[in-house]
Amino acid sequence: MDYSKLRNRLMAGASVSVMTFALGSVAHANEIVGASDTARTTITADETLTNAALTAGTVDFGTITLAGANALTGINIDESANISVASTSAAGVLTAGFADIASGATLTVIMGDTQEGNGGTANTENAVVTITNDLGEATQTTLVRGGTLEVKGSTNADAALKTNTLNVNGNTLLTAVTLTGGAAGDEAIGDGNGVIANFGNAASDTFDVTGFTLTGGAASTTGDGGVVTATVTAVATVGANGITIQGGLGAATELGGNVTLTFANGATIGGAVSVTAGNTATGAGGLAALNFDGTTTSTSTLTIKGGTSAADVAAVTIGGDATFTSITLDGQGTGTLNATLTIDGAADQTITGTIDGQTADDGVLTIENATNTATFADNIGTTLAVGSIEVGDGTTDGQAVFSGNVTAGTIKINGEGSGTSGASSADF
Repeated sequence: MDYSKLRNRLMAGASVSVMTFALGSVAHANEIVGASDTARTTITADETLTNAALTAGTVDFGTITLAGANALTGINIDESANISVASTSAAGVLTAGFADIASGATLTVIMGDTQEGNGGTANTENAVVTITNDLGEATQTTLVRGGTLEVKGSTNADAALKTNTLNVNGNTLLTAVTLTGGAAGDEAIGDGNGVIANFGNAASDTFDVTGFTLTGGAASTTGDGGVVTATVTAVATVGANGITIQGGLGAATELGGNVTLTFANGATIGGAVSVTAGNTATGAGGLAALNFDGTTTSTSTLTIKGGTSAADVAAVTIGGDATFTSITLDGQGTGTLNATLTIDGAADQTITGTIDGQTADDGVLTIENATNTATFADNIGTTLAVGSIEVGDGTTDGQAVFSGNVTAGTIKINGEGSGTSGASSADF
């Protein structure tokens, strides 16, 4: 579909049979002009909202409550905007043909409530938003790099209703994507809303952003922080701002939100990758996990940092060939082993880049690839020793070839695995 023609028809006042909206700061009959989180324009299923002359520098607020399946032709964001999405129906799905976020603008989507903070109306069913085609900035029929998409879970979710989902079924081309779990509130139902995000539904799709940030929700004294789970099935490119994964902060006996990011078909990365578990004085910080399937190529560093206690784990798993300039394992707390790198390819793989501890005897490197072989092309632990290297984990065999020098606090070759060879092996 030529969306530019559709938008021209809307601007001219032509009627269409499906709903589209744009957000701006100049009042028109069908334009969202809400001034704040607590004063949002209500969007209903039969409204048609058009682009209008917009004023930069302000953010407009709208809210959609999904009582069933709502269909939008598209989402046009010319100035920064904030939309909350809540659902009152098991069939509560919002679909949009495309999402157009202008360069320099930010679209914030609050999932799970009519407001981001306390005081709104929460889901009675989980909310789902699906963009059936592309996400970026559309110039006629050509997708160019758009602005920023922020998806946040709201505060105060029912424990059984906090897995809200965003699906982008086509290409993504943006400056930045930020996913944040909801902070826990201080009410009787106090958990933060979670966010599930899926980008691309085939290896033919592309995911291209300058920076990608995922943060688990912070816990409170009465509730857990919202969880963030993202899967990039599209072939991924992340630019100079890199990837930042931060587990949620724990509090009292409550849990910070876990964060898990999976690249299913490889990634090319131009900036630093940081995977950090949530910290806490009490309770538990959120897990931070990053999974690379397919070939991963980076021109920068990978840092894996555990949280305050041994249970606050930062974990990276690599299932294909991978290249980084360096990999640092930064365990925290007793034993400094809560920063882990696991190599588990279903075929032979090569890991390129030095691997060191942040301090001496820091972190864990595990190889659990059955009968396949992982070759490490560079030195391990020669600047600062890693805490432990485990080839095989007692359940799954591991096979490793270490081409450079290796220094570690302990090295274990576990021959009790389930691989067809019945044994693990390491070649130094």
